[in-house]
Amino acid sequence: AVHQLLLLDDRVDVLDYDSFRTNDARAARDASRDAGRIPLLRHKWDEANAIANRVREQIVALNLDPVPFTEGTAEHVIRWTEGGVECRAMLDWLRDDLSVIDDLKTTTDASPRGFQRKVWNIRYDIQAAFYLRAVSAWLGEMSHTIKPRFRWVAVETEYPYLVTVHEPDKLALENADARVDEALRVWADCLAADSWPGYP
Repeated sequence: AVHQLLLLDDRVDVLDYDSFRTNDARAARDASRDAGRIPLLRHKWDEANAIANRVREQIVALNLDPVPFTEGTAEHVIRWTEGGVECRAMLDWLRDDLSVIDDLKTTTDASPRGFQRKVWNIRYDIQAAFYLRAVSAWLGEMSHTIKPRFRWVAVETEYPYLVTVHEPDKLALENADARVDEALRVWADCLAADSWPGYP
């Protein structure tokens, strides 16, 4: 819900129930989900709004240029084909001027050291390289002149919901890009052979 609020999405249905224990509450929840929306109890909505507002204040206070999640499009989907592989990326936020891709990450530890560990453990660097590749494919010939930056906006999930912003450096992106190349090659080989081996 915080993710949706920060990205200015309107897919949340606020339900005026204390819990989902009653039949009426469960029916409302299920109807919301069936409609492709996110059902949220009123008290959870209030909590999510408080968190989102706190996060917005911190983002503005960081004095970043440009300010994350402004003047752009939320959940921008790009599809392209590369090396015979159908690819798809859904960017949390793409600025209208194509200067920055912002990616929101909730975490228990947004400290610079803590989030850096998470980047390498979960391989967020590969996601960054893949998303940058998506924009390049989408732009085609214009990609030679337009080179967006990639930023993770890390938000802690517990009060006071501290925020940090991180950018991968050139070397990290080059290494991650090589991993994307390898993944696409393996995927294409598996598709061609219809063989999906596990560990050797």
